[in-house]
Amino acid sequence: CTAKKLGPVIFWKMQFYTVVITLMLFAMVFMQAVGSYYNEKNHGEAFGPDVDIPAILRIVCIAFPLATQVYFAYQLNRIVYDHLEAIAKVQNSNRDVAAQLRHRNPDKADQLSELVDHLDSLANEIDRDLSSSPMKIVFLEANPAIVSLLMSAVTAVVVIRIRGFEV
Repeated sequence: CTAKKLGPVIFWKMQFYTVVITLMLFAMVFMQAVGSYYNEKNHGEAFGPDVDIPAILRIVCIAFPLATQVYFAYQLNRIVYDHLEAIAKVQNSNRDVAAQLRHRNPDKADQLSELVDHLDSLANEIDRDLSSSPMKIVFLEANPAIVSLLMSAVTAVVVIRIRGFEV
C-alpha cells in the first residue's frame, strides 16, 4: 500500500509543493548567477562569497532530501517485486507438490492446482497495480535515473554559480 492510496490528496499536494519549492530554488540560484554575471560585466566585480556560498548551499540542501525521497520511493516500488518473487516461489513449490500428489491423492493435487491459479491471479493483479500507479517523486516515476537527472541539474547549477557563464 502506497501513500497514493492512503492519502491521495495529501500525496499530490506534497508533490506539487516539492516541485514548486525545487523550481523556486533553482530559479533563485540561476537568477543570482545571472545577476553576478551582469554585475561583473557592468561594474567589474562579481557578487562576493556572501551571496555565492548560501546560493550553493541552498541548492545542495534541497538536492539531497529529494534524492533520498526518490531512493525510498524506489525501494517501495521494489518491495512489490519482492512480493511477486515470493508468490512465484510458492507457486512453483505448490506445482511440484501437486505433480507428486497427482497419482496418490488427486483431490489434494486439484486443490493445490487451484491454489496456484489463485496465486497467479494475485501476482497479475499486484503487477498491474504497480505498473498503473508506481510511486512518483516530483511527478516522475521513482527510479535511479531521476536521482541522476536531479544530481546533473544540481551540478550544472553549482558549476554555473561557481564559474559563471564563461566557458
